[in-house]
Amino acid sequence: MADETPTTAGRGAPPFFLAVELPAAGEPATLVSASIAALNGFAAAGVGLAIIADDLRPQHTDRARVDAPTLAAFAAPTVAGIALAPAISTTHSEPFHLAKAVQTLDHASLGRAGWQVAVSTSAVEAALFGRKSAVDLAEAWAEAEEAIEVAERLWDSWEDDAEIRDVATGRFIDRERVHHIDFEGRFFSVRGPSIVPRSPQGRPPIIVSAADDASLDVAVRRADVIRVAAGGVAEVRAGVERAGRAGAVTILVDVAVASADSLDESLRAQGSGADGVVLVFAEIPDAGDYAAVLSAAVNPRRGPTLRESLGLDLPTSRYAPRHSPSLEGVRS
Repeated sequence: MADETPTTAGRGAPPFFLAVELPAAGEPATLVSASIAALNGFAAAGVGLAIIADDLRPQHTDRARVDAPTLAAFAAPTVAGIALAPAISTTHSEPFHLAKAVQTLDHASLGRAGWQVAVSTSAVEAALFGRKSAVDLAEAWAEAEEAIEVAERLWDSWEDDAEIRDVATGRFIDRERVHHIDFEGRFFSVRGPSIVPRSPQGRPPIIVSAADDASLDVAVRRADVIRVAAGGVAEVRAGVERAGRAGAVTILVDVAVASADSLDESLRAQGSGADGVVLVFAEIPDAGDYAAVLSAAVNPRRGPTLRESLGLDLPTSRYAPRHSPSLEGVRS
């Protein structure tokens, strides 16, 4: 499989990347503790990323559910080594708030945050939020792409060295290095800047599940990680290449896991030409049941941040000016 995976100088991504998807739902008394235990167990087994699924539909059972960003934020200081990517819908969230949530998670996790972009076309969910009527997939993903653009601009709105923390003068920031984004689009108008300082990764990686034509279209242009069903890798790879992003995107195959006994067979999906797999769990599992197989299967190369684990460089803020050498250090 490694021979089929395109590589570029400086990318350095592992030939096999292993992620899991866990639900933010379970038994009321054990949901949080079971989630933390599973995340720690998968981290110890070498899993690089945990995607926390979300569900905006009304709850009609005795199961408990929390929103994915909240669970990820709670887990971040407790779980080490594994990246955390909550699913957050752009349909019923303002990009300023979701960008702030992901950026805060990146600080709390010391650079291990990602964002799985989600959309909603449900009339039931639209009625619950009361912001607008339900939209079709094409409209929802057009809005999502604009939300991604806004979020990335907000993440860039603080330059890397905007925080000066000058105790003597009482100055926390260099205000010349914090920028309004002044975004005007079809769906959103955002002045900015972010209210959160630039996070460890600069821009936390964007994850998109390419489940239909609309999401695939956005994914090949904007995602750092694309999730795809088995058999769809070639189409995604071709789309990424047409978009001029070959070597800059990690493609993962979704594999539903029913039991530890089936895991060996599930991991063979890596032979499909993808860069790895996402093991999808419908219930919070006991990670110990899967530890031996996972530890043998995964390449243990992991960087200190999710971007580095994926082989992505840390970006420079798009708002950072290009100084001439004679002007460096002059700003106050």
